Amino acid sequence: MAASLSPLAVRAIPILVESAQRGETISYRDLAAAIGTAPYVVRRPLLRHIKHKALRGRYPLLTAIVVDQETGLSTYQAGPIGFDLLDEQARSQFVRDQQEEVFAYEGWPQFLRELGLQQSPESTPDVQGG
Repeated sequence: MAASLSPLAVRAIPILVESAQRGETISYRDLAAAIGTAPYVVRRPLLRHIKHKALRGRYPLLTAIVVDQETGLSTYQAGPIGFDLLDEQARSQFVRDQQEEVFAYEGWPQFLRELGLQQSPESTPDVQGG
């Protein structure tokens, strides 16, 4: 399935999974820097692409953990169709609920395998060194 992913998604998804497994959000700016693109590319086309991959596989919304560096809030890319029509309180609650689900989810290695991806090297334990 990796063939159906954009090159940026191939680089971004393992980073997002690593952040999810640590129980941490990541800013658009930091994700963009890590994959070598501009934050506006992360905000729209990339997160939309990743969100659809997660939803299609019935996985938690991994995009909910990508937040604005200044506000600490996620954008509409975290939510389903109609998310942007919710009032601010409902959007915030939805994102918090989604983030909790993403952080608690233990099936991220399976998600990566289904996409034909591997955990980023920085997040796998070094077993050679003893």
